Amino acid sequence: MNTRYKTKIISAGFMLAFLSCAWRPAFARSGIGKKISEGNKLYAGGEYDKALTMYNDAQIEAPASPEIFFNMGNVFFRQGKYKEAIDSFQKSMEKGTVNIEAKAMYNIGNALFKQGQLLEALEYYKQALERNPDDVDAKYNIEYTERKIKEMLSKSKDTRERAENDQQKRQEQEDRKSTRLNSSHIPLS
Repeated sequence: MNTRYKTKIISAGFMLAFLSCAWRPAFARSGIGKKISEGNKLYAGGEYDKALTMYNDAQIEAPASPEIFFNMGNVFFRQGKYKEAIDSFQKSMEKGTVNIEAKAMYNIGNALFKQGQLLEALEYYKQALERNPDDVDAKYNIEYTERKIKEMLSKSKDTRERAENDQQKRQEQEDRKSTRLNSSHIPLS
């Protein structure tokens, strides 16, 4: 697999989505905004545990913030905790804007893709594209995922055909052995 494409599936949109959803302007001057901003810096620096701590602290003051859930989802994704990432992205969609929904769906698609759930990932990419028709990354991921599914189906078909051929050859060998044994017997008169 070309690593450039793999990287695009895994991370495309995360920084854009992350930076554009980092906090609402209402949070900008509050303690919440400072905590989110600090969490964002830690996230950008790869300090995911510390970033998560800052987002958790901000969540105490704003427990239903879609932006905080979204950012937490990004952290979980980077940590390879895909189920937690999906849960956080889904929570961000409960009270989030259409923009957050689109980005969360895209990122859920990425988490599902990483888990090998290509059909489910494809559906989330399509939903993300419905909410944001200009999302070129979602368009790309749809095409890429469809190609991967076709490749897997083709490999599966080839494997099934090989297994059937092997089974048929084994059966023919068994039939030949059986025929040889039967023809080697002398009938009683």
